[in-house]
Amino acid sequence: MLTSTAMAAISRPALQERFISTAKELVSRDLGRVGKAGEVWDLAGDLHKLGGEAAMVNLPEVAHAAREGEETARLLGTASDRQARVTCGRLLRKLSYLLQELSGKRSTPVFAETSRATGGGRRVLVVDDSPVAAQALADVLEVRGYEVRSATSLGAVMTMCASFSPAVLVADVQMPNLDVAELCQRFREVTRGQRTAVLLISGRSEAELRDRLDAIRPEAFVSKLAGADTVVSRVATLFQDLQK
Repeated sequence: MLTSTAMAAISRPALQERFISTAKELVSRDLGRVGKAGEVWDLAGDLHKLGGEAAMVNLPEVAHAAREGEETARLLGTASDRQARVTCGRLLRKLSYLLQELSGKRSTPVFAETSRATGGGRRVLVVDDSPVAAQALADVLEVRGYEVRSATSLGAVMTMCASFSPAVLVADVQMPNLDVAELCQRFREVTRGQRTAVLLISGRSEAELRDRLDAIRPEAFVSKLAGADTVVSRVATLFQDLQK
């Protein structure tokens, strides 16, 4: 298992800087949404995506703050509660301060020497509607010795299944422009006859997604908030299972 220091080194500094820059803009915009009932669900969606991206680029403090803000925003969507609005505004300001602080601390980390996965040619396809989250996870998996491709659309996934032949599909559960159930079905159809596995990831917990997971029946599930190291560990376990 990689240490948190090694995981931080694996994520490219430029990727973290890109995330922090776009996250600051998003949080600034969302601060203006707190008092607008019609935009509450957009606010919750923004924070959900931000939390997942933060976890994948190894910024757990931002990930947890975003998740807390998302939960409060969803509360706002079902109740006109002044206290909830105050709390949501406070959490967004906390995120803003945190991101501002992090933007002043970015420095180029020293890349740690890491062990590589045994047995070359282990192919993983990462699918996420966030290019930041997809690239961050792909970087970590590549350092561990896996062959990795990433995609953000069903068409790209189908093309890569044919040309790349991934053994493990890692996909976000909630993608606005891509139905993960259809994605998994198509993946299984295209790779029929091969030994493959599906790992679903999400900024939400397994309990919250139980109905969807029961319908899709993935081989494994990991919350993004557990961090990229947990995702990589589960991928390794899936490959061990495929070799049995």
